[in-house]
Amino acid sequence: MQFAEIRDALPAYAKDVWITLDGALHRSGLSGQVAAGAAIAAAISAGSKDLVEAFEGLTSEPEASAAKTAAAIMGMTNIWYSYLDLADDADLKTQQPGIRMQSYVTHGGVEKKHFEIYALSASIVGKCKGCVTGHIAELKKLGVTSAELRDIGKLAAAVNATAQIFAISRP
Repeated sequence: MQFAEIRDALPAYAKDVWITLDGALHRSGLSGQVAAGAAIAAAISAGSKDLVEAFEGLTSEPEASAAKTAAAIMGMTNIWYSYLDLADDADLKTQQPGIRMQSYVTHGGVEKKHFEIYALSASIVGKCKGCVTGHIAELKKLGVTSAELRDIGKLAAAVNATAQIFAISRP
């Protein structure tokens, strides 16, 4: 699916979602390629192959690959750290998770700031409070503004809503 086809595939009741998604991708404080990478990470977290494919056409291969890498890692860590919060067990929190995150060290081959944006986008959809706050803190250290953080959140929200609508409205 191409990005332009998303609008036509959404039902009329989702017009606000489309307008929000289009604006978050094309008229935000994020560069187009980084916004598309954040959308890829959110789409993976939302489980939408169609959206991943649509957003891939809006960014470079290295940025798309890094976004996928961030989403893959966050797929594990979002669950692990949410589990720790839910378990509320002091002893469990001292245990090493044993989750491999080697690609986090290399930032998926792109700028650390971009990788953190992708990880945040995936974590917003993954609803992991600890991951979201940790990535926000790191992004602030890297100079990301509150307006850019808003744009990342808005993009993740719109991608997630689009994925949910596609899941129930497409044959």
